[in-house]
Amino acid sequence: MCYTTYLEPEKKGIMKFDLYKKIIDQAVEGKSYSVKISWRGEPLLNNRILDMVKYAKESGIKEVAMLSNGELLSSKLAEQLVDAGLDWISFSADGMGEVYEKIRAPAKFHETVGKVAHMRAYRDKRKLKKPLIRVQSILSALEGDPDAFIRAWDGVADRVNCIADESRDFELAEMNHDPTYLCPTPWARITIAHDGKVHQCKVDYGRKKVMGDVNEQSIYKIWHGENFNSLRNAFKQNTALEDYSACNYCTDNVLTEERSMQVNGKELSLGKFKGVHDVVHEGQVISQSGRRSKAFPGVDKVPL
Repeated sequence: MCYTTYLEPEKKGIMKFDLYKKIIDQAVEGKSYSVKISWRGEPLLNNRILDMVKYAKESGIKEVAMLSNGELLSSKLAEQLVDAGLDWISFSADGMGEVYEKIRAPAKFHETVGKVAHMRAYRDKRKLKKPLIRVQSILSALEGDPDAFIRAWDGVADRVNCIADESRDFELAEMNHDPTYLCPTPWARITIAHDGKVHQCKVDYGRKKVMGDVNEQSIYKIWHGENFNSLRNAFKQNTALEDYSACNYCTDNVLTEERSMQVNGKELSLGKFKGVHDVVHEGQVISQSGRRSKAFPGVDKVPL
């Protein structure tokens, strides 16, 4: 499961709307293209989530996205998110039936499918192309039958994503990392927590490396400041694994052995983390009867 459940209570919280507006205003000034309103938390817990989506879109952000477990998605809220202009939403739905309900308790699988189906139906009724709806599951929860999972969401989700199982030891990273990997994140995206603190990246699960605080500095100054420049230089000099502990928990820089398998009649790229375990490596398949929408640009790809 996601590391969120292991976070210390004092590191959890909900972003205040005034702080959010400040961030969006600066993002627009910096010509940012995309904003994802979630990081290690459930965005629908924020009672101003609709205002957040609307404010970003009305301010000029081209792509507004979020990741949700869908449990709080009522029919009314689903329609309001569509009307607000949300561009894409991913739902974490690990497995089906009893497997899903054990992992995602107290949610019920058929209820979650129904909620997402209502959002899809309302969007289509309005003849809109957005939000793009994606459903994702870790591969191990599919019990060796990813085709059944895909069929369950056929006609509901635009995309069905099978995700790598990342068995992390949170005290000691055990994966075989490539020290020469040049990570694009320090040049492409900024991660801001609910309290305004800016972190190294989304993989800084323990939130140990604070790069700045938007309550005290502008995003521009933080992005172009000493902390981020040092991080970029560490990647250029191949010292990031030594200098930044969070990099040791990342899977983007892990050496893999490529393999493949058939899923829904498609060839799916697989990888094996050397010395660790089998995973799906960026394996994405599209539901047969779903709309074959073009992949949206990646989130937060325009630097501030």
